[in-house]
This record gives sequence, structure tokens and C-alpha cells, in this order.
Amino acid sequence: RISYYRPYASPTNRIVKKSGKYNVLKANLPEKTSRYVRDLGNTLLNIRWRWILISVCIANGIAYLLFTLLWMAMVIWEESYMGEDAKEPCITGTSSFAGYLILVVETMTTIGSGGITPTDCQTGWVMMTLQALASVAIEGALVMAVFVKMSRPNNKNCMIHFSKKAVICRRDGVHCLIFRVRDVYGKYWAKTNIRAVLIRRKNLKEGDTLPYYFENLKLEDAGLLIWPQEVVHKINESSPFWNMCQIELCRSRFEIMIVLEGDSLITGHPSQSQTSYTNKEVLWGYRFRPCVEYDEREQKYIVNKKMFNEIVKYEIPECSARELEFSRNRSASANTEER
Repeated sequence: RISYYRPYASPTNRIVKKSGKYNVLKANLPEKTSRYVRDLGNTLLNIRWRWILISVCIANGIAYLLFTLLWMAMVIWEESYMGEDAKEPCITGTSSFAGYLILVVETMTTIGSGGITPTDCQTGWVMMTLQALASVAIEGALVMAVFVKMSRPNNKNCMIHFSKKAVICRRDGVHCLIFRVRDVYGKYWAKTNIRAVLIRRKNLKEGDTLPYYFENLKLEDAGLLIWPQEVVHKINESSPFWNMCQIELCRSRFEIMIVLEGDSLITGHPSQSQTSYTNKEVLWGYRFRPCVEYDEREQKYIVNKKMFNEIVKYEIPECSARELEFSRNRSASANTEER
């Protein structure tokens, strides 16, 4: 059984949760509420579906109530000021609030007026036109929000696309940081792009300190995501892990943010998933177990999903990649001098 106990690991507050959600709260924004109202389009796109449906229901309810009151006010004004001069009432078939409300709902939903019908009075056609425009505006906003929200990059179910742990092992004679990715639903097969960003504390030469310094990690090409692939970052002279040994890895505080982007071959819609690994989730001296094998009987490649997160012990020196390289170069130089 593999133990993940890290005695020297210090806690790191995540910027990106394992689920892919950003652990960032914007506080003390000036005119925060008014900004949401002024930028109503982006507000509708960023809120949850249930709030969009509730907003549409509230907008329709307010419109129904407003036009009902306007119809009643118009009829009262007609009876009070026109009197006997009125040739025909603006609405026939009702004189109650419920009747006016039914007329408004029937008009705005275009299901017909039934027995309650407006006439061709001077203000009646104006009210009908305003109702039609209001109905088009509300329904158009709903269609726009639904279409754009469905077309934007999908970032759901982020946890199933990445391995729970990242490992450090030797590959082709080089220390490598490796994690696994997979495309379960075929949403990233086209234009696949994987990025890794190291977030850590950095001390500047001027004496200042950057508490959250973002540094891009160079990744090897992962190829096509037809099955789970291992994404490799080679720890060389340009890597921020070049001087880091096993104990320093345990004691360091950092976060590696991973972003997976791509398009679906079926729908063409872009998708995006992200996760992160802290120092506790980067294991020194382990490697991933193979999860793909060829079945001679079925003549197909079999992907074992249960092996996606499985790792095994892999013996590597506890020193840093820099120290190991220096030691090898010194040994090579000594052997050359002896010859």
C-alpha cells in the first residue's frame, strides 16, 4: 500500500480548487452592484441556470403586472374624461383586474385574446404595440443568454480529466514532473492545448517579495487524447525545480495550475478544464502504472479507467536534478583524467 503522508509539507491555500473552480473572491469593488446592473449581459452569462430562469420569470411577472395596470388606467381615464363621447370601450368582455391580466398574458404569449378583445380605440393599438415589443425583448434576451451560455467554453467535471497526483521520476536520464490527462467525452480532441503555471513566492534582487509569482512551465507535446496521456515537464536548467530536492519539495509552498483547452469534433464547441497540484500532491519517486493494453482476442486497445490514478514506487536519488547532474559530470571528468 502506498502512503501519501508528507511529514514536512506545509499547507498551501489553493488558488484553483481540484474541482476547477477559482478560489478567488473580489472584495471592496467600487459600485459593485451597479456594475452588475450596467453589464447585465455578462451578469446573466456568469450566473447559474436557475437564476436565469428566475430572472426571466420575474421579468415576465413585472411586465404582466405593469401592462395590466396600464390597461386599467387607460380604461379608467377613458371612462372619466371621454364619458359619453367615447364611441366604443377599448376592451370588451371584462372590467376586472383578472380580466385585464388575462388579456395581457394572452397578448404577450401570442395565444390569442379569446372573449376579451381590445378595440381600435386611439390608445389601444399603442398599448398592444408596446406589449409586443416588451415580449420580443424579454424572449430575445432569454434566447441570447441560453445560446451564448451553451456556446461558451465548458468547464464542468474538471476532476475526471486530470490525475489526482503528479509524480517526479526519471525518464530518458532526466528528472521529469509528470501528470495524466484524459478526454472522457471527446470534448478536447481538436486544437488541444495544455498549459501549466507555477504559482509560488519569489524574492527579488531589490529585496522585495512577490507573494504570488506566476511562471509558465514548459511541457512536452502530449499528442492526441484518444486515451489517457502523460504530460511531461522536463526538469532541466530552465526549470524552477532544477535546484529542488525531495526534502525541499516537501517543505516548499507552491501550486501548479493546469489548464486543458480544446474543441469537440462533433459540435465544434470549445471546452476548458483546470485543476491544480500543491506540494502535497507532487510525489517524489513515483511513476504512473500503464492503463492501456492491447487485447489480442478482441483486436482492440483496452483502456482501464481504474488504473488512471494508480502509481507505483520508482527509485530515484533524493538529491536535486542539479546536484545529480553535477555529480555525474564530475565523475565523467574524473574518469577522463584517469585515462
